[in-house]
Amino acid sequence: MPKEDQLKIFNRKLGYIKGQVTRLNSLLLEEGRLEHSDILQKVSTIEKLKEKIDDLRNESYCELSDDDLKTFEPSLDTQQSDLETLENADRNAVRFLFPNANPGEQQRYDIEVYRFCRVLFGVNASPFLLSATIKEHIEKYRDVFPITVDMLDTCLYVDDWVCAFSDVSSALKVSREAKDIMTDANMNLCKWSSNSDKLVQLWKNNDFHIHPIHSADTCESDKLHKVLGLPWHIQQDYITLDVTQLLDFDEKSSVTKRLVLSTSGKIFDVLGLVTPYTIRLKCLFQELWLRKISWDDELPADLHQTFIQWRSELFNLTDLRVPRNILDCSLDGANDLQIHIFSDASQKAYGTAAYLRVKNGDHIEVNLIASKSRVAPLSPSSLTLPRLELMGALLAARLGREVLQVIQRKGTPSAIDSIVR
Repeated sequence: MPKEDQLKIFNRKLGYIKGQVTRLNSLLLEEGRLEHSDILQKVSTIEKLKEKIDDLRNESYCELSDDDLKTFEPSLDTQQSDLETLENADRNAVRFLFPNANPGEQQRYDIEVYRFCRVLFGVNASPFLLSATIKEHIEKYRDVFPITVDMLDTCLYVDDWVCAFSDVSSALKVSREAKDIMTDANMNLCKWSSNSDKLVQLWKNNDFHIHPIHSADTCESDKLHKVLGLPWHIQQDYITLDVTQLLDFDEKSSVTKRLVLSTSGKIFDVLGLVTPYTIRLKCLFQELWLRKISWDDELPADLHQTFIQWRSELFNLTDLRVPRNILDCSLDGANDLQIHIFSDASQKAYGTAAYLRVKNGDHIEVNLIASKSRVAPLSPSSLTLPRLELMGALLAARLGREVLQVIQRKGTPSAIDSIVR
């Protein structure tokens, strides 16, 4: 492949334009370099070059948002938030090696050194750089737009802004101010989306970049919009789980430990909506380790049947409909609101669940906020059931701490089913 084609594909796959990568004349790399690998894949007779930049591994942290508690919410993306000019003194820290040609099997590559002129997206420091830059920028406007700056500071997740309001006028006011603030930093807030048709229309009238899901050509079945990884049906205002990758399973294919692990990783349930279902697969995977089954060996008959039974229930998740709004903004602070946290344990696993109880007159409504579960550690000699109950209580305390950071309530009841028979 000619050098020009390589660089063209390289630039396109990373999303960089001309002027963001420059070539150096020196091969000296005292300050280090970025490692990357080019993988040539053939998909439907079309070869595609995937670029992977390997810096330090990213660690993910999930945080409960109060957006699940309010009436309606807008969401959007920040466009080109990372394509900012990098200081010349810092550019040597993002150098990398790249071949200048594709000479074939019998020839050696001539290596050239390149470096990025823009802030690199995709390395370990990228989320921090983006977050720190945005925080530094929005603080300039705190005295002028205190409410908007506070919402940008607390409701912005990398480049997705998700927030909730009690009325359309407040949402429009904050969105206008947020757009002006971010535009001043050359960051375009785009793909605005909301479950309020009135707000969407006002955005259109004010030249906001609306998400394509609000197009008149979008049918009702296509109104699912992913927000922070969770499918959200905008019109009916519920969240669900995406299990489409698991529905094409061939019953005649081999069931191995590798397949069990792969299946477990394809269910993104950050809120723990189906914890009683997913924990069963984790227990199965633990049993595979106990029996020392290799990665590509067929599962024994009993464990194979357990997996097939578990998977036969997967279709039920397609009918899952969980209301996003569990606390009306207009009721906040005017009614009896209680948070109840429960935990329990068994020899195989332990877990906890947090519920919100809202009393409005004679009407009482209870909704699940979130749940967490863990498989029991593999140390049966020292791991008694009372100890597992305590581990469940610890998990409940940690979940309660996260919930109470969002819903400020005192005297939260916590219950443990600690009767050991």
